[in-house]
Amino acid sequence: MADLLIENGLVLTMNKEGTIIKNGFVLIEDGKISQIGKGSIKLKADEIIDARGKIVMPGFVCAHTHFSRILAQGTSLGNSNIFRMKNLWHKIDESLSKNELWTCVSASCLQYLHNGVTFVAGVLPGSNPSAGILGRILSKIQEIGIRVGLSVLADEQHGKLKGAHGMRENEKLIKKIRKKRHQNVVGFVSVKLDPSTSEELLKYGKEISQRYRVPFLLHSEDSRLLREVSYQKYGENPLIKLFELGVLRQGTILAHCIPINGEELKLLKNNETKLGYTIADVSEAIRLEWIVSENVPVSLGDDGLLPDLLGLLKTVYLMTKLSSLGLTLKTSQLLEMATKNGAEMYGVNTGILEKGKAADIVILDHSHMPAPLRPAWITDQIVGNFDGRFVDTVIVDGRIVKRDGKVLSIDEEKTIEEYQKIAEEVWDRVGGG
Repeated sequence: MADLLIENGLVLTMNKEGTIIKNGFVLIEDGKISQIGKGSIKLKADEIIDARGKIVMPGFVCAHTHFSRILAQGTSLGNSNIFRMKNLWHKIDESLSKNELWTCVSASCLQYLHNGVTFVAGVLPGSNPSAGILGRILSKIQEIGIRVGLSVLADEQHGKLKGAHGMRENEKLIKKIRKKRHQNVVGFVSVKLDPSTSEELLKYGKEISQRYRVPFLLHSEDSRLLREVSYQKYGENPLIKLFELGVLRQGTILAHCIPINGEELKLLKNNETKLGYTIADVSEAIRLEWIVSENVPVSLGDDGLLPDLLGLLKTVYLMTKLSSLGLTLKTSQLLEMATKNGAEMYGVNTGILEKGKAADIVILDHSHMPAPLRPAWITDQIVGNFDGRFVDTVIVDGRIVKRDGKVLSIDEEKTIEEYQKIAEEVWDRVGGG
């Protein structure tokens, strides 16, 4: 007998053929999809979900976030002083206690599940010592049931010793994940790219990434500034310098690296480097259309500031429409960025509904929409109109973690109460106003 059967839904598989199954079913056994098809199925299951009038699709993937940034959500909106805003973020990162950091991770995971995100790749602040807290964070992620990519963001803003410490924490985290066999957590290496970043730190990160065969994320605060500093420091383009160091390669992900030119894009494409995209302004939307048209893999992240990926999809789509140079992204391409592209980047067996894939599934309630449910228009409807309120059911690894609008795997009231308490304390401590 199977564990779970979802039937009577409009199944959006996100496979390479773009298959959409009307009146479809998905059968789940041992955390994986065992069958998928059209019509009724005679096999029995321990539990049956009737998805009549609903959309069944892969869970959303957030390809880049900062778990501590839940404390700063909203500060990026309408703020004309970008340096003041980033200074606040950095102060928050540096001031967090171990218990506060743990609460941030718990509250962030709760937000993501509510919004249909089944895999999130997030970084912990390297400026904040995570020793003694990693095991507790991993246990909490396991309890909540969300799938997570986890790393410590190594940086040298406060000296090379801090950067080396952050990299050692990355290695410790990867070892701990593998030793404890946390099935729903994958480790990766991350380095913050800024004017202080040394060649030694980049080589150290590359070595760990290759040794453990995990992704290597390069986090650029400001690609334009980085380019200027690189010319002053090395006399050449930063991406060319990264290529010379052997860092640009298959398995490397560049976050916040959208302001790139044709030469740089060719370099990324030739070296199979991928982009984790978080949008900052309309000019970046133009570049996004161009990058996707050149078949460079792009995934979608929220930087910790907008955990509703459905809402983010709508924002990105509207920005590309407003800024379009005749290359307007298809809604199906945007959904790929928010599902299978991110899953492929981090090497997780999700993002597509097909036999053998992990059963990470979101069910969207279409009843809020006046227009009828039609396969030909479904990606347009999802991207153009849906947000987190449409998320009815969330399944991770075959386990139902959200049903009827309520996350089942965590005490929501207690988590929110703890988060709100530390948010007030942290903002008072850092002078957030």
